[in-house]
Amino acid sequence: MKRFLLWIISVALGVVVLLAAVMGVSYAFTTEGGCPDGAAQFGGQALEPNGSCWQVPLLGGQLDKVFASPSTLSVQKLGVLYTAHPELTLPDWTCYTALTIQNAAGDVLFAGSAGEYQNFLFPANGEYKAELTAWRVPKGGVITQFEGGSTGQLRKNLGLERPAKPTGWYRYSFRFTLQASAEVELSAERVEQGGTVGVRISGMTGDAVPTIKTDLGSVQCVRAAEGWRAYIPAAYNASSGGHEVNITVNGETITRTLTVLPKDFGTVERSNLNPNHCPLGHLWQQSHRT
Repeated sequence: MKRFLLWIISVALGVVVLLAAVMGVSYAFTTEGGCPDGAAQFGGQALEPNGSCWQVPLLGGQLDKVFASPSTLSVQKLGVLYTAHPELTLPDWTCYTALTIQNAAGDVLFAGSAGEYQNFLFPANGEYKAELTAWRVPKGGVITQFEGGSTGQLRKNLGLERPAKPTGWYRYSFRFTLQASAEVELSAERVEQGGTVGVRISGMTGDAVPTIKTDLGSVQCVRAAEGWRAYIPAAYNASSGGHEVNITVNGETITRTLTVLPKDFGTVERSNLNPNHCPLGHLWQQSHRT
């Protein structure tokens, strides 16, 4: 009996030692390389993470090893961006985002998700600062369940997904200068008398209504998904030849030339009406007979 108990104890100790060895090996081989790629872009330029915290699963998802890099005060400088609405590109694993945009005075102009940013309109050209946090949490999880910690710490895995995957976030801080110019496109550069030409205005900041001046007639701009649209009429009696079209957007004037082509509208010959062949003339004759 005593030998059996000693055997049981030795087996148990062997299992503990084996598990400890497996734990040590798993811990040692679980490195920061197990964290997801933090590649993100803004305006076509790569963003550099400025702070992160990830829990990388080990032992088949029984525990997590923490990798943390505290955020600093450094801000990445992207330089000058020439598009009115720089595109934000996130890693495929992103499931939650928090983005804030400030102007040079420090006023918060936008605070929301990356999806909400798609409808944000920069008020003007100038300098801006942005901070972005991109999260990855398991399906069914929320960021408030994420404990974080210091590098090397062990955390209990949430057990919300199989196989277990890393949970955590990257933070980005960057500055940029917007220097966008409006883009004007005419549906045609020539139009016949009596025709109409469409105008598309895009690429501008702010929501000020552009103005269009031309001697062809009154033109009003209407809001469209990509910017503004307008229609320039060429009256039937508009003078043929080139006509200047001046489009003013945010103090910038863009000039285009629209050529009006003459059009033959044909002629209508006048003929004397025969009352005998005209119903109204027949009624007129009857009324005068009586």
